[in-house]
Amino acid sequence: MTIEQEKLYGLLDDIASACAKHKVNYYLIGDELLWNVRKKNHMRCRADVCMTFETYKTIASDLEGMPDRITENIHTNRDLPGVYFRFADTTSFMLEPEYHKVVRECGIAVNIHILRKVCPEADALERFETVMGNEIEGVGRNVSDEAVSEFCALKKTDDFSNRMEKMLIECSLKKNGLSGNSSLNLPGRDSLVFPDVFWEKPGFITVAGKKYMTVREKNEYLNIHYGDPGNVIPHADTFMNRVIVNAEIPYSKVRDDILAELDDREFWDKRKILFDGYFGKYDKLIMERRRLDGYMRAAAERIYLWKKYYPQKEKIKRLLRDRRIDELHLVFEEMESSIRRFEVYGFLCVFDKDILEIYLDMLKTEGYRDRVAELERLYEDGVFEELDEERMKGFY
Repeated sequence: MTIEQEKLYGLLDDIASACAKHKVNYYLIGDELLWNVRKKNHMRCRADVCMTFETYKTIASDLEGMPDRITENIHTNRDLPGVYFRFADTTSFMLEPEYHKVVRECGIAVNIHILRKVCPEADALERFETVMGNEIEGVGRNVSDEAVSEFCALKKTDDFSNRMEKMLIECSLKKNGLSGNSSLNLPGRDSLVFPDVFWEKPGFITVAGKKYMTVREKNEYLNIHYGDPGNVIPHADTFMNRVIVNAEIPYSKVRDDILAELDDREFWDKRKILFDGYFGKYDKLIMERRRLDGYMRAAAERIYLWKKYYPQKEKIKRLLRDRRIDELHLVFEEMESSIRRFEVYGFLCVFDKDILEIYLDMLKTEGYRDRVAELERLYEDGVFEELDEERMKGFY
């Protein structure tokens, strides 16, 4: 797991803990769910959850009291591209091209969206949010001139934020009334409509070894949001190529350096050069610290993995021989998480060559040949050799 992912899942952990404390539900949705279910990949700096407005008000004070956290909303930022809540990490830096002019708390974040009823009040709020999105993104999603004029007049008033929140409350799905069709409005797209009692019972998903609450009908959600599984869905890295992120440098550290650049039309074309310069004075110290820390953690991790997987070695060989790939994925879930966590340091946690080869054969069977080539290069360049069976008997 990368440092960016650790911070992202730390935010999700905070939301999950607050909801567990008050015995209320949240649902991990959007790209994070998509890539974990269909793509077997992870986001690095942003995730989306949804819940009822009552649930959000219940946990809001818990979230606000957490260190290194801040919540952005329509009251703190009238220019957001919708009426939702942005729970951000203040020790990190993230900029998305679409929203760089309006998102003020520029850190790794979880967007919290409110479930809505299908009703005229929800339609009215969606029209306003479409105007908000069009203003920011420079695109013309369909909305009437009347709605544009009404929204612009409302935004000039001192009561704008209160009115927008009141509209959200009026159309929000009630915690004790989850029957009937429901809708979800995400910035930059039309509302998603879900069938009767879709949110009544949650499901669960394991992400990077952690269990999170999500929708019970995962595939039905993904079909509504993204369409048929056969559709071409962008890889997680496609999103990351459009985002500037640094998990170890707070936005406040470089804010003064970049503000003058944000409105430059060429800014996003030359962003790599600019940000290499802004981050450069921190990078050397950070990378030295990360690599040493990563080495120590990886050394301990491979002993743990040896103890876990060596007793299962014959079973793992049998699963591969019988081509029981789904079962192999489950067996290798923790090992895969460890590989992803430490490859950012340039380390491959090798503990047994036979087990590693089985894991690579499984990936080849699934068609992940580029991924196999990456791991084979890490193995060739790596600092770790496989653990000696005789020396490890004392641990077993």
